[in-house]
Amino acid sequence: MRHKLIQFMVLFFVAVAMMQSHALKSAPTQKNRDIEQKLKKIMVLYLGTNYEKRKMVESEVTYYINVSGFEAQQSFKHIEETDLPDTETIVNILEKNGFDGILVIEVVDVELKKERVNAHMTYGRGPGAPYLYDYFSVYRRYSEGYERIETTFELETSLFRLEDKSLIYSNTSKAYNKGDIDLALEGFAKGTAKKLKSSKTLLKTK
Repeated sequence: MRHKLIQFMVLFFVAVAMMQSHALKSAPTQKNRDIEQKLKKIMVLYLGTNYEKRKMVESEVTYYINVSGFEAQQSFKHIEETDLPDTETIVNILEKNGFDGILVIEVVDVELKKERVNAHMTYGRGPGAPYLYDYFSVYRRYSEGYERIETTFELETSLFRLEDKSLIYSNTSKAYNKGDIDLALEGFAKGTAKKLKSSKTLLKTK
């Protein structure tokens, strides 16, 4: 009797061990779950009234996201209207074109700062008559003062997952335009791509 009980217990524990082993193999690991949660293809949408500016912002941000190894496309390639459609229509476009997320960029604040650059005199040396002691002669250049306007844009960037319509990433950053809008936009786009990479919300495809 005791022998049969021991035999039963051995068979029981072996069976339980086999079931647990099978369950561990079939159950998704945390790593697999994390990969499944990451977005594979996102649309970049800039909320603005100026269509040309929208194209410019979306193109720059999309470029640096793709360079980082992720897949992103500009919204204007799928939504050409100057006035954006309602949310339901945008969701239908996303689903139809295989997107699983959307990155929305919006200017939430603009700050203008005027700065006066005073007149000044510049001294230096330039080519002159060939003197015995110096080939260069001294020159003076007068620059009149002018007013410089520095614009600071505060932009909010939000990443939504299409599957459950949830917000999975949000960030607010500032872009400084000191007379060169292209340089300001490039800095914002690079920063956005870098922060998205750090957030680990996107799946590398390249």
